[in-house]
Amino acid sequence: ETSCRSILRLNKGRYDTSPLLKGDIMKKSKMIRSLLPFITVVLLYIIFRILQPERFGNFNSMYILVQQTFIHSILACGFYYILSMDIYDLTVGINAIISSMVGVMLSDAIGMPGLFIGAILTGILISFISSFLMVNIDAPAIIISVALTIIYEAFSVFLCTGNTTLSINPAYKFLGKAPYDMIPGILILVINGLLLRYTRLGVYIDAIGSNARLTENVGVNVRKYKTLAFICCGVCTGVYALTSLSYSASVAYATGLSSVTSIFKPVMACMFAIAFKKYINPMISLFIGCFILNIISNGLLTNGLEASLQNVVVGIAMILLVRFSSSARKFDVVK
Repeated sequence: ETSCRSILRLNKGRYDTSPLLKGDIMKKSKMIRSLLPFITVVLLYIIFRILQPERFGNFNSMYILVQQTFIHSILACGFYYILSMDIYDLTVGINAIISSMVGVMLSDAIGMPGLFIGAILTGILISFISSFLMVNIDAPAIIISVALTIIYEAFSVFLCTGNTTLSINPAYKFLGKAPYDMIPGILILVINGLLLRYTRLGVYIDAIGSNARLTENVGVNVRKYKTLAFICCGVCTGVYALTSLSYSASVAYATGLSSVTSIFKPVMACMFAIAFKKYINPMISLFIGCFILNIISNGLLTNGLEASLQNVVVGIAMILLVRFSSSARKFDVVK
């Protein structure tokens, strides 16, 4: 009888302490997963550095990768608003192209203010038009976005007026030089991180992405917040157009849905952010996702991998990110 009581007490003690043990295991698991993106960056750098010690990983090349990452992160921030609501808007790429073109044309007319006004307001306007159609037409958003992309690309050809590209005045390229080219990206990441974390907009976007119908049933104006998300995307797209135009000095029109390829990296970075948003601030993981993709692209290039094979690697990475992001979204609960 004494031994039975001792066993019962021992089992009771084990039962009482199991929640603590589970809590410690969950904390350790969360810490490991939060460190995983940073570990991935280090491992990729080491691998490509070993393979090409002379061509990859020196200070200048990594500094250029960081600059490019900040620029790509601006567009990815905008796309994150849309993708968080489970909407795939393919017009973002051509929106950036048209915004750059309008910025060039207005800068030629009224100078520096025209560059800022033209790029940012055009980005907002095109996103608003896209949102109005996607939100109010009862059809899959992806189909509407494909149709709009074709229309916008035809308009970009018209804006070039017979030229292949439009070039910016060299006097307005100050945002294309380091470290100024990183400032817009830093500001956009910080501002959007605060908006998504501490405002009603960020909460409702997550709720709509989790279950739009349930969110509407509890009294949230889903159409209103979808439109606001598209407008935020338009602001980011306009800033990206301004920064990338200053960095590259010119912009070319797009045809045959070629503008869609420009959003692959931002989309993948957004999926990376969604997959790790439970462990890291989405804007931090979004930046890391962009940086990882740039490291992979640069590493494969320095190792002489053909463009077609690079696309295979990018495609595999995109499939994996879709898998992880869908798993993360499955267990989303918005309180």
